[in-house]
Order: sequence, then structure tokens, then C-alpha cells
Amino acid sequence: MRGRTFIHPALQFKFEVPRGFQIINQPNQVLAQAKEGDGLIAFNRARVEGSLRDWFLDHTKAQFEDVEKIDVNGMEGATGVTQGAVNGEKADLRVVLIRFDRKTVYQFIFATPPGRDRYARAFRETTYSFHKLSRSEASGFEPERVEVVTVRQGDTVESLARQMGDDEFAEERFRLLNGLDEGDRPRPGEKVKIIAS
Repeated sequence: MRGRTFIHPALQFKFEVPRGFQIINQPNQVLAQAKEGDGLIAFNRARVEGSLRDWFLDHTKAQFEDVEKIDVNGMEGATGVTQGAVNGEKADLRVVLIRFDRKTVYQFIFATPPGRDRYARAFRETTYSFHKLSRSEASGFEPERVEVVTVRQGDTVESLARQMGDDEFAEERFRLLNGLDEGDRPRPGEKVKIIAS
């Protein structure tokens, strides 16, 4: 992760989530949640054989509307909308399938409360930000690492979090990494962890 960009050098792809969304990397999927809690993105591998468009039309568990074929940076894609639930709450869902290669299809699931499309443009931009990395691009990404630093006089949560790069959630990540609640402050001489590229 680099701020709003999720990069997977081994699988050779990357994409960017909208401003105000925090990326959460899980073992089987990548989630991105809006700060306001009214938007969710799930990204994972999908099991699809045959035509992507037909997957939407033949889907037995959900009735999809507005199904269309798309091109995502030279890759075959298809998209459709349906209704479902997220954490027990009704949601409008847009599913996007992208054929990465002959054997691999990835999917984005974009969720918002019913009738709200405030993220429609941002979700579209996320879809089209998805692209393959060349071998040389993929080898150019170094993993992030945790560094331990000593708090100096005048350091604050904000100043220490800024050392973690251009990430709008740096302060939240710093607090989580160091077990600091809202209002807790690091003291001079204390050792704290930061994430460094």
C-alpha cells in the first residue's frame, strides 16, 4: 500500500481507491472503507468461466441490471448492478469483473446505501485505475517496513505520522501501530514504531 494505491508486485497489478477511503489488506481480499462509513470497496479473485457478460446474465443468486461489457486498460471487463446487503444493511452494489489473463478474473464490488450514488465517479476511476505492472515496474516496489524511532522533545503524533509518507490515514495507522488511543501522546525518550518505505 502506498497511501491510496494498492500494489501487488508478485501478482503484477495495482489500483487506486478514492480519496477518503482507507485500505485494509486481508488474506483473501482487499477492502477500502470510506471515512464516513457510507462506501465500501471489496477487491478479490473471482471464479468465472466463459464470458464475463454471461456470468452476470446467468447469475442465479442475484438479479443484475445495466449489464455491459467494458474495456479496462486493454483487459476484457463487464459490469452490472444489483441490490444486496453489507453487514446486514441493504446496499446498492456494482460488480466489476476484469479478465487479467486466461486463468485469472478479478472483481471489484462497490457498495453504497440504497439510492446514494455520491461515489459513482470515484468508483469508476478506481475501476479504470486497475492495470497490469510490467516486470520492471513490479520489481521497483520495495515492501514497507516497520522502524523503531525515539521520540524527541517537541514530537507529536502528527509529526511522527508525517514520517510515514503521504497517507491521509497516517495518524490513524500510527496510533494503531503504537496502541495509542485518541488523546494519548508519545513522551520524549519513548520508542515508537513508524512505517517506512
